[in-house]
Amino acid sequence: MNCPKCKSTMQPHENNYGIKISKCGACKGMWFPDGSAGVKSALPVAKDIDTGVNAGLDEMKNINCPECSGSMIDMVDSKQHHIRFESCGKGCGVFLDAGELVDLSEYTLIERVKQVIGG
Repeated sequence: MNCPKCKSTMQPHENNYGIKISKCGACKGMWFPDGSAGVKSALPVAKDIDTGVNAGLDEMKNINCPECSGSMIDMVDSKQHHIRFESCGKGCGVFLDAGELVDLSEYTLIERVKQVIGG
C-alpha cells in the first residue's frame, strides 16, 4: 500500500496495543483501517505510536484512499478545529499526517476553556 500523500510505501506498524495502523516510511503519516474507532483507541498511547514530525503535507487536496483508490474526504476535528485529516468516502479508513494523533490527544488551555464555556 502506498501513502496517499507522498506515495511512499506504507507498512503495518507493529505495536503492543493491538491497534491496526500502517505507517509511511517517508512522511510518517498513519493509516487507520478501523477509521475513527482506530484513531480513538490510539489516543491514550499517541506518543508511543505517532513518532513522526509533520512533513508539511496538510494542505494537499484531492488525495485517494490507499486501499480502494476512491476519493478521500477532508475532515476537521469537531473539538480541535485546527486538526484536519482525511477519511475514505467508502469507509476504508482514516489517514492522519505525522503529529496529528499526538495533537488530537492533547488540548491547549484555550481549547479546554472553550469546552467548558461551550465555545
